[in-house]
Amino acid sequence: MSSVVDTLVEMGFSKQKAEIAVAKTASQDLQVVMDWIISHEDELESLTSSISDSVPVSAPVEVEQPANVSTSENNVEMAPVEGSEEPSPIAKSIRCDDCQKLFKSNEEVEFHAAKSGQSNFSESTEEKKPLTDAEKKEQLAKIEAKLRQRRLEREAREKEEPLLREKNRINNFSESTEEKKPLTDAEKKEQLAKIEAKLRQRRLEREAREKEEALLREKNRIKSGKEMLEAKKRHEELEMKKIIEQRKREKEEERLAKQRVRDQIEQDKLARKAKFSGAASEPPVAPPVTTPAATPRPAVNYTEIRLQIKLPDGSGLTQTFGAKEPLSSVRLFVEMSQKVNETSFSLMRSYPRKIWHLLLCSL
Repeated sequence: MSSVVDTLVEMGFSKQKAEIAVAKTASQDLQVVMDWIISHEDELESLTSSISDSVPVSAPVEVEQPANVSTSENNVEMAPVEGSEEPSPIAKSIRCDDCQKLFKSNEEVEFHAAKSGQSNFSESTEEKKPLTDAEKKEQLAKIEAKLRQRRLEREAREKEEPLLREKNRINNFSESTEEKKPLTDAEKKEQLAKIEAKLRQRRLEREAREKEEALLREKNRIKSGKEMLEAKKRHEELEMKKIIEQRKREKEEERLAKQRVRDQIEQDKLARKAKFSGAASEPPVAPPVTTPAATPRPAVNYTEIRLQIKLPDGSGLTQTFGAKEPLSSVRLFVEMSQKVNETSFSLMRSYPRKIWHLLLCSL
């Protein structure tokens, strides 16, 4: 990892922001990187917040020190120059003659020149020293102060913008010496007609909306009622099938029991007859009772049904209805026959006993 990134992290900046700043400046000068962070605070925040969608930040470039350059602060290596016996000093940095700042690379020099407008630079044998802990704290305090000042300025500017817009809006009005004239009768009637038209339009819209809502509620109620009736009908059909199967089993058991009794009676008759006749005969063996296999009846889809309706006065009505017609059609038929004086009545089935109050289910 770059030493500049480590230094910025120690000073309190996040690693991500430090890497972005180093990559943007392409410099290993701590002062240059910190100046860029201060001058591009908003851009750095936006890059950090959208780093997942942006182009990955390139890794910071490590600046390798040449092998022939010593890292000692006091020792300066001398390289021999052609045609001269004495070695010439090697430049270890670039100095700004205007502000006396040291830079390690040409990128740092270009950044400083573009920022400050200074153009007087010269090579220097003095090596740029790393910042001490006290200098780091001082630089961090300066950066925090600048960031705080920029934040306060931005907040003040954001507060002033609504006030400025409101002032501009107010300035669009001006006082006038012209007196507002009262409305004439024709203008009053016109304004009143417009207001009444708007009120009528709103009333119609509200009524249409209420009708739609009522229709929707009614549809939902009918749908839920149909679902409940269908579920109830399915349950009743299952119960009816169970009752029919139970009755069939009971009838079969009763028939088998009667057959066994009849066979036993026949055996007793034969035994008594053989006893009185004196003939020695073996007791007859009862033939095995065979139960005929129930042959499945083919399913028949009926389309019509004929009903015989018995009225309270003892008279009857006969009518053919569709198999899928609701019981409300039966009720309507009874009402139209004019033989029932009551306005409200129910339909009842004798066996198995059942009374219908809701007449939405089908026949």
